Amino acid sequence: MGEFLPSGVLGLTLVAVLAVLMSTVNSLVLVGGSTFFTSILKPMMNRANSDPGIRMVQLSTAAFGGVALLFAFALPDLVRLLLMGAFILLPLCPAIIWSLYADKPHATPAIMSILTGVITTLAFVPTMPDTAFAPGFLVALFVMFAGQFLLQ
Repeated sequence: MGEFLPSGVLGLTLVAVLAVLMSTVNSLVLVGGSTFFTSILKPMMNRANSDPGIRMVQLSTAAFGGVALLFAFALPDLVRLLLMGAFILLPLCPAIIWSLYADKPHATPAIMSILTGVITTLAFVPTMPDTAFAPGFLVALFVMFAGQFLLQ
């Protein structure tokens, strides 16, 4: 872009790209924190009071943002960082899809599926940085199926 665009247009283009990236990161942190609260923390709390719920959503979003910041320091390459965000969200798919279509979905296999999938993905990142999502997704899928069939 530096060779083809004048300096003013190049600056505006870079600002636009950074705005898109910041919006994407913001969305990932908010969705991650609120999903963590709704799917994992809220069922453990068993409270109807909304004040601790709001505080817990804020704290879980801040914690999720902190973890994302650690990933940003560990992976300074922007493309790899965005890929890592997608890799970590991919193990959520089996639990989400199963919960939408199953007759009697259970929460425990879904939570275990997500946790084992994310842990497996993170474990394979050092050895398979471009395809770490595959073993994580497969483990999440297996744990989801096995857990649902064992609880039936």
